[in-house]
Amino acid sequence: MEVNVKYRKNEGDLLDDPTLYRRLVGSLIYLTTTRPDISYVVQKVSQFKSSPWHLHLAAVRRIIRYLRGSPTHGLFFPTDSSLQLVAYSDADWAGCPDTRRSTTGWCMFLGNVIST
Repeated sequence: MEVNVKYRKNEGDLLDDPTLYRRLVGSLIYLTTTRPDISYVVQKVSQFKSSPWHLHLAAVRRIIRYLRGSPTHGLFFPTDSSLQLVAYSDADWAGCPDTRRSTTGWCMFLGNVIST
C-alpha cells in the first residue's frame, strides 16, 4: 500500500461491476495463509468489498504487483514434509455492544502441537 494514504468509503468513482474486486480480494484473503506479509493490507482492502471504488481497485492491483515481484517470499509447505500444520479460528459476530462490529482471530502452528 502507499505510505500515509488513508482509504475511505467514498473516494473517487464507484466501480460499475464490483465482481472482479471481490474475486481478487477473496483470493488475496486465501493467500494470506502462506503470505502473512500481506495480511494487514488485505484486511484494509477487504473492508470495501460491499461498495468498492476505483481507488480501492488500484490498491488491490498494487498488492498484486508486489506479489508478482516477490515470488520467493512467503511460507512453503512441501508435501513430503513431516511437519504438521494446525490452525484455529474464532469469531465474535457483532460482539461489540456499541458498534456491533465483529472480532475475528486466528492462530496457526507448524510442527508438533501439544494440546492440553
